[in-house]
Amino acid sequence: MSALSLRRRLLGGAKTIFAIHLFWIGASMLAASGLPNLRLEIETLTRPSYPVFFGFLATTFVAWTLLSVPLRLVWLAALEEPRSPVSAIARGAQRTMRALLFHAIDLGLLLLLLVATGVVIWVLDAALEGPDSRAHDIALLVGASPLALYLVIRGAAIDLASARLLNAGVFEALKEARGAWKAAFEYAAFALCGLFALGAAIELEKYAWGFLPIHVLLLLRTLLRSAWLSLALNRVSKS
Repeated sequence: MSALSLRRRLLGGAKTIFAIHLFWIGASMLAASGLPNLRLEIETLTRPSYPVFFGFLATTFVAWTLLSVPLRLVWLAALEEPRSPVSAIARGAQRTMRALLFHAIDLGLLLLLLVATGVVIWVLDAALEGPDSRAHDIALLVGASPLALYLVIRGAAIDLASARLLNAGVFEALKEARGAWKAAFEYAAFALCGLFALGAAIELEKYAWGFLPIHVLLLLRTLLRSAWLSLALNRVSKS
C-alpha cells in the first residue's frame, strides 16, 4: 500500500475516524468503571455462582460483537472512499445483516475450536499431573498454541471479510476469510503496536501530567487501526 493511498483513505474518513475514536474512549471509560466490581466477583467466585458469572461473560461477549460489527463496517465505509459520517453510517447499516450472518458462522467455528482445545488441555492436564510442573505447564501451552494462532488469523479474517462485505455477499466474504493467513503477520504487527500504545496509556494514568500523552497514545492506536483497515481494503480490492 502506497503512502499516498493511505493518506487519502485517512484524510477522506478523518471525521468519522475521530467520531469513532471519541466513541471508543467513552465506551472504554464506561467499561473501566465496572472493572473493580468484576475483579471482586472473580475473587469471590464460588461454584454455585458459576452459571450466573459465565452467563454474564457470554452476554457481554454477544453485546460486544453486536456493537463491533456495525462499527467496523462504518469504519471501513469511511476509509473506502471520502464520505461524511452520516453517509458512512448509512453504508455500514446497509451491510450489517449480512455481516451478522458471517459472524454467526465464525462464532460457530470458534466454539468448535474452543471445545476441541478444552478437551486437549483437559487430557494433557490429567495425563501430566505430577511433580514436574514445568513439563506440565509447557504441555498446556503447546496444547493451547493452535487456538492462539487461530485467534490471530481470525482477527485478520474478520477485517478482510468485513471489507469484502461492503461490496459482496457472505459467500465471497467467507472466501476472502479463507486466505486471511497471508495477512496474519501484518495484522499482528498493527495489533501489537496498538496494544503497546494502549498499555502505555493505561500505565500513564497514575501520573498527573499524563493526560495529554494518554490521549496522544489513544489517538495513535486509532490511527494504527485505521491504517490496518486501509490495508485490508487495498488487499480486497486487488483480489
